[in-house]
Amino acid sequence: PIEWPIIDDKTIQFAVRKGLAIPKLTRRKLKTQSDFPQFVKSEYKQLNNYHQQGMFGNPIPEEDTMTVLRWVWTYLYKIDPVTIQKDPKSRGTCDGSSRTGHPVTLEETYASCLEHTAHRLIWALTAALNYIATGCDVSNAFAEANGPKQRYYMQVDEQFMDWWINELKREPFPKEWVIPILKNLQGHPEAPR
Repeated sequence: PIEWPIIDDKTIQFAVRKGLAIPKLTRRKLKTQSDFPQFVKSEYKQLNNYHQQGMFGNPIPEEDTMTVLRWVWTYLYKIDPVTIQKDPKSRGTCDGSSRTGHPVTLEETYASCLEHTAHRLIWALTAALNYIATGCDVSNAFAEANGPKQRYYMQVDEQFMDWWINELKREPFPKEWVIPILKNLQGHPEAPR
């Protein structure tokens, strides 16, 4: 069996100092960094995947009766476990939290589709039995599921408009317009778990 190092306060601090921990970033801060174009490319990749899966309807004017949610973008460096290289990662999800007047989602942005209890149990058993395990991220799992019963719309943010104009080469539209969501976005209360 493989002997894994003990994880304690000292090893966590060491990992943070060595840059092995994953920092959370904001777009405002990223704009000042030299690798900002890589994060924009990652945003485009996320939105292109959604687009190819038929996630978005055509932009339309917002109406009072619409359920309109905002985008939540999470930025981080994923660490390649083999090369220990930082890979810029962007993830766009919808804010189904109580701040928007809608139900609170149960999981964090980078949560697995498994409920947290089952997820923690699997990793605990893996560690206790000294097994080697690999985690996977299926980036399109939510978009493959059927959309929620009630149609919802997303506000247009800077990331979406930038992608719409520069990646899709489409004409800009008024920022007050919304995007119909035809499938399912991670973060929506009815999104699959």
